[in-house]
Amino acid sequence: MEHIVVNGLTKTYCDGTGVRTVLDNVSFEVHKMERIAVIGASGSGKSTLLNILSTIDDFDDGSLKLNGVEMGGINAKEKSRIRLEKMGFIFQKYCLIQTLSVYDNIILPVLAKGEKIDEVYIHGLIKRMGIEKLVNKYPYEMSGGEQQRTAIARAMAGRPEILFADEATGNLDKNNSETVMDMITECIDSYGMTFVYVTHDMELTKYSNRILKIEDGGIRCE
Repeated sequence: MEHIVVNGLTKTYCDGTGVRTVLDNVSFEVHKMERIAVIGASGSGKSTLLNILSTIDDFDDGSLKLNGVEMGGINAKEKSRIRLEKMGFIFQKYCLIQTLSVYDNIILPVLAKGEKIDEVYIHGLIKRMGIEKLVNKYPYEMSGGEQQRTAIARAMAGRPEILFADEATGNLDKNNSETVMDMITECIDSYGMTFVYVTHDMELTKYSNRILKIEDGGIRCE
């Protein structure tokens, strides 16, 4: 079953030189539990595509359906609810709250949804991420890799159907990048999540089932 269906989607921006078409009439599908790598040259529109798929950014023309529901006609409040309930996000810069402990950062999405914390599930995530001894520390006390693993646990804490990642390992060296990607893919496979991630590192596409390459406003499946 398709999680995401994109049909004829177009996105333009106005810059100093005029109107620039970043995505031009693109169509593709993302199926449940797929792992999709989005690649392309710098400035090709990788992050723009990710923001559109996750309803953070709007598109100009075409159709975007999530679980069969058209996103184009939904208001901002409803999109926020869908993101909170259905999606998880991993950012390159971690975006952890420095005044909260590792544990409190991780449970934020659950609290935002107003749900009871499933301690077994949360501690299972913490164990999978290898940060059991860090739960009472604060982000500024940890390495970049430890902060990223915390951010990954937070992204999965609310049991999202779809996990989005924008250059999730961009700040890490090769060994840590592969360790983090191993952890992510192990978790999403165990928990039945769909994974869409942007990367500039071709070596990390090995973690995907399918590659979407953005080039000259179009998308080619590889």
